[in-house]
Amino acid sequence: MRHFILLTLLLLQPLISFAQALDYDHLALLFSNEKFQGTARFNAMGGAFGALGGDISASYSNPASGAVFNHNEFSGSLQSSTRKTNANYYGTTTYNEFTKLNAQQWGAVFVFDNFNQQSPWRKFALGVNYSIQQNFNNNYSVNGNNTANFAIFTTHPEDTNSPQTNYSTSEYQSFTNDTRGLNEVYTFSFSAAYENTLYIGASLNAHSIDFTQDAFLYEDNTDGEGNTLLSDFIQYQSQIGSGVSVGLGIIAKPNRNIRLGLSYQSPVWYYDVQEETNINDADGYNGEIYINADNISPLYQNTPFYNNYNYTLKTPSKVTLSSAFLFNKSGLISMDYSLQNFKNTHLDDNDNSFTNSNKAITSIANDQASTLRIGSEWRAKQWRFRGGYVQQKNILTHQPSSFDTKKYSFGLGFQFKNAKVDLSYEKSDNSELYNFYDASYDFYEKTTKIDAAKLNFKNSQIGLTLTFLL
Repeated sequence: MRHFILLTLLLLQPLISFAQALDYDHLALLFSNEKFQGTARFNAMGGAFGALGGDISASYSNPASGAVFNHNEFSGSLQSSTRKTNANYYGTTTYNEFTKLNAQQWGAVFVFDNFNQQSPWRKFALGVNYSIQQNFNNNYSVNGNNTANFAIFTTHPEDTNSPQTNYSTSEYQSFTNDTRGLNEVYTFSFSAAYENTLYIGASLNAHSIDFTQDAFLYEDNTDGEGNTLLSDFIQYQSQIGSGVSVGLGIIAKPNRNIRLGLSYQSPVWYYDVQEETNINDADGYNGEIYINADNISPLYQNTPFYNNYNYTLKTPSKVTLSSAFLFNKSGLISMDYSLQNFKNTHLDDNDNSFTNSNKAITSIANDQASTLRIGSEWRAKQWRFRGGYVQQKNILTHQPSSFDTKKYSFGLGFQFKNAKVDLSYEKSDNSELYNFYDASYDFYEKTTKIDAAKLNFKNSQIGLTLTFLL
């Protein structure tokens, strides 16, 4: 198994065991951290629909929302996403920008009136919706030179000198992280309205993960006597998985102006995650390597070994409390508050190989990761004006509160007789630390501290949704 191979390589190669591609504990938390994208109306209002319903995207966050509809509806959405990354490493800042167009949502809801006039159950609704939970597409580079003068590749494998030339003076490092793929969810919901004052619902959700990472490390090192060694190191991994979850929700109308909501989203059980990676390299370099030295003639290139591996993943459940106040037919203000314990993220396989990874998760994950969503909508004849705000706590305990995600959104809508057009604009800002070297090394019998790269992400999304009343 991969874990046994990795352990063997780490024992044989103590000086080159370092973190470049994401390891299992960080992958598990990455896949557990939802950043749900819905219709343009949903996004413009910060996703604060837990007490409102009436939007097909809300069927995932609160399955009771379908019964709020009065008509059958179908919607489809496009979104352009731009991510700007400022990467700082030992005083050098590198700017990167990546743009991607996605069809991030489509769905339909079908409303059935109860023709039994004596029944308090007034209507039922069936819904189906597709949405992107996470967009992994990004590409950025980190450049600089660590002040610890630390280098991974300090010798040439085909150096026949005795002793071998030691290129231990680091001159330059460059790390490029190329990630691709999506985390998607299909929601199938059923909901019912009781006396048009109480709405209940349930959903079955089918999840999929398609994540690929190509991590590139370049080093320029010298021996202090004018000789240079250049190395290119590549780690590749692909994670493809399928999972299921369920949702339960309720919306209450105490009076004509107040709405209250409560919903529960179960853990997502990814019952089959298939991994392909070159990190289990047979020669101990844990990846694909090219090494060239100006005083040694041959170029060294290893033969990568690709490994396939299967495992399971359980993400944390989520509870959401919601409220909304309606100003008659003029407008509304809504709020959702969600809470998740990311320490409950759990990896497993047939050999119980994830003991250390699960311990790492419990030590670095936040057990009180909250998300606050606030939204508002105001009406002027056929026009709709919207705004929203989201504050999401960092899921990692060791990263400062200044790294929390903050998102602002705005939107505009116009309603025709049997159709609606909605636009949204979202802007978010968050930071994180990325160790493409380990935080510390036992290097020549002393501990060398290597700083993580500080990444600041500025994201913007423009969304368009067309809705048809059927």
